[in-house]
Amino acid sequence: MDIYMNKLTYNYDDDGNPVDALIGFSSGMDKESQYIYANIKLTKDDLGEGKTFDSLSPKDLVAIARTKLYNFTKPTTE
Repeated sequence: MDIYMNKLTYNYDDDGNPVDALIGFSSGMDKESQYIYANIKLTKDDLGEGKTFDSLSPKDLVAIARTKLYNFTKPTTE
């Protein structure tokens, strides 16, 4: 199933600095009527050492969000 980014929104502090980003993902409905719709919130802690929202491109943020989505939804052994 292909999952596409459909939204990228930043939230800013009072000084106009980005404090987090919300990345939306969705997929088309497959032939079994299954689909995915998810919103992943990235904070500064998700970006990596020395990185900021200003230093990363939207593509970089989407890659980080995809990893976070995968880790959040991967099956566990429990």
